[in-house]
Amino acid sequence: MKVLLYNWCQFDDVHMAGGGVSLYLRNIIRELAKRDNVEVYFLSAGRYYSMFDRRTRIEPTENAFSALGVKSFQMLNSPVKAPAHDAFHSIDVWQQDHRSVEVLQGFLHEHGPFDVLHFHNLEGISANVLSLEKGQDVKSLFYTFHNYMPVCPQIELLYQGKTLCESYFDGNRCVSCMGHNNQMKNLISFQRMSNALSGRGLAGTPAGNFIFGMFSGLKQLARTARTFIKDLIHGFRTRFQAWRPKRAEPVLVSKPIDLSSRAAAPRSIAIEASKQNGHLYQNWRESNGAALKYNVDGVFAVSDLARDTAERFLPEGTEVISLPLPMDFTTTLEERRALRKTREKSEDVTLSFVGYGIPSKGLPFLVEALGGIDDPYYREHVHLKIVARLGNTKMLTHLRPLFKSVTVVSGYSRSQIVPLSKQIDLNIVPSIWWETFNQVTVELGLLGVPSLVSDRVGAKQTLANHEDFVFEAQNTKDFLRKLDRLVKDRDLRENYAEHGLQMPSISDHIDQLLSYYTPGASAQRVKSRQNKSDSSEKLEAH
Repeated sequence: MKVLLYNWCQFDDVHMAGGGVSLYLRNIIRELAKRDNVEVYFLSAGRYYSMFDRRTRIEPTENAFSALGVKSFQMLNSPVKAPAHDAFHSIDVWQQDHRSVEVLQGFLHEHGPFDVLHFHNLEGISANVLSLEKGQDVKSLFYTFHNYMPVCPQIELLYQGKTLCESYFDGNRCVSCMGHNNQMKNLISFQRMSNALSGRGLAGTPAGNFIFGMFSGLKQLARTARTFIKDLIHGFRTRFQAWRPKRAEPVLVSKPIDLSSRAAAPRSIAIEASKQNGHLYQNWRESNGAALKYNVDGVFAVSDLARDTAERFLPEGTEVISLPLPMDFTTTLEERRALRKTREKSEDVTLSFVGYGIPSKGLPFLVEALGGIDDPYYREHVHLKIVARLGNTKMLTHLRPLFKSVTVVSGYSRSQIVPLSKQIDLNIVPSIWWETFNQVTVELGLLGVPSLVSDRVGAKQTLANHEDFVFEAQNTKDFLRKLDRLVKDRDLRENYAEHGLQMPSISDHIDQLLSYYTPGASAQRVKSRQNKSDSSEKLEAH
C-alpha cells in the first residue's frame, strides 16, 4: 500500500511548526513505515518560497525517517500561503487556485499510483484538492479534522477569537472575523526573503536581521511613496485644498451651550461595505462540505467533540468518524505512581497553564477567574505556573498577592516534559473554543498529573472522572468551585493517577487507519453516500 500524507509543514520541522499535528504525524509515520507492504510519502506546501525561480513545483526533502524508507517532498511557491490566517483575506485564491492542484496531480502521476492521499488540513494548498478525480494515480482520499478549517478558514469557529460561531450569516460575519488585514501577496514576499536568509544560514544572525530589516523598511518606503503619489495626483485635481496648513481651533472649556447656535453639525463618516464578499466564505463551507461528503472516502476527527462539531457545520448526512489521537508513549500504573513519588514532599500545591497564551486557549478567562480568589490558603500554599510565551507578563502581576508565588516558563522542549510534570500538581485547560483535542492534557495525564478541563476540550473523553475534572466553559463559578475542591483535596488529585486514560495505543490506531484505507471499505462508503444522495434527489423531484 502506497500512502501520501499532507500537512502544511514537514513533520520533523526543527522549530516544531505545526504543533500537535506535526507530533501526531511523526508518531503515525514512524509506525506506518514499520508495517509490511506500506510505503509512506509526505508532502508539505505553503511555507517555502524561492527568491528567483518562482515556479510552483515540488522537490524532495530530507527527513528523520529516511532510514525507514519514508520519502518527503515540499511544494515551492504555492499560490496559497500557510498557515491559515495568512490566507484568510485571500479566500478567493484559496478556493479558485488550480496551479497547486495541477502540480499535485503531476506529482501523483510521477510518483504514483497512490492507494491513499490523506490531507491533515488545507493550509498551503488549494481547497480544490478535496475534489481531485480519483483513478489511476490516486485511488482514495481522506481528510482529518485537527481543526475546523474546511468549514472555517479562521480554523476555530471562534468569531474574532472570542465568541463561538453558531451561524455564518451567509458568510457576512466571516468578513470581519480577523483582527488583522494582512494581504497574502505581501506575506509571501516576506516569506521569500525569510527563506532566502534561512537557506544561507543567516536567519537570526545580526547580518540576517539587518538584511531583513532593510527589506521591510524598503517595502514600507515603497508603500509610503505610492500613497504620496496618489495624494499628489488628487492634489492637482483639487487645487491642493487638502494640502493647506490647518490651524487648531481653541477649545473654550467653560463656554456654555448656545441654544440659538447655527454652527455646522459634526461631519459623519460613511462606513463602506467590505471589499470582501461574504458569499466567498459561505461558498468555502458549502463547496468543501460537498466535496467531503461526496468525493472523500473517509472523514475523520480527532475526538468525539470535534466530530460532533464538524457534523453540525457540514451538509446533513455527512459521516465523520472519531479517531482519538494516540501518544507515542504509554505508562503503567506502577510507572505513574513511581513518577509521583519522585516529587518533593510538600503541603503546597502548584497549578499550571501549559499552552498558547491566546484567548481561544482560555488564558484571559483563567487570569480573570483566578483574580477573584481571596483565600488565605492560596496565599500560603498555592503556586501558579504559566507555561506560555507571553508578550506581556504584566497581565499576571495582580495575581501575585493572591498566591504564594507566580512564575512564567516561556517555553519547553518535549524532552523536558517529564521534569516539568514533577513540578505540577494540577494542570488547567480552560479553552473557550471547541478544542478538537489537547495533547498536553493526555501527556501530563500519562505522567500522573491531573488536568481540570473545560467541557469544550476534546481530550475530556480520555478522562475517567468527568464529574471532578471537567467544568462548564467560561463559567467562572463552576470553575472556581471545582478548582477549590481539587486544590484542597490531595487524595482526589492523587487518585487521578490510579486510573488509566481511555485512549488507543499507536499500534491500535494504525490498525484502525489501515482498515479504513482498505480499498473495498472506502469505495463502499463513497458508493453508499452517492446512492443516498441520488435517492434524496429523486424524492425531491417528485
